[in-house]
Amino acid sequence: MRSKTFEDQEVEFLCSLARQPDTPLNLRAINYDNSLLSRFEFTHLASSLERKGLVRFGPHERAIVMLTARGEQVAVQAIEAKKGAI
Repeated sequence: MRSKTFEDQEVEFLCSLARQPDTPLNLRAINYDNSLLSRFEFTHLASSLERKGLVRFGPHERAIVMLTARGEQVAVQAIEAKKGAI
């Protein structure tokens, strides 16, 4: 099994946010002991996606991550592509 590329991780991150699009992700609430990624890696992914206009951070807290409208579109396309690949 090949390791996931950074781009694969970004797509998975977007898809996980899209599962509950009305609920922002709180990076402080993740149990990193049971996660494949560290908080630093999650923050790095979110920052990369923010630069691409796909997510935004909360106005007062960078630990809060939300999809942008464009991010929702990309996530829906990725989810549909995964379904088609099955």
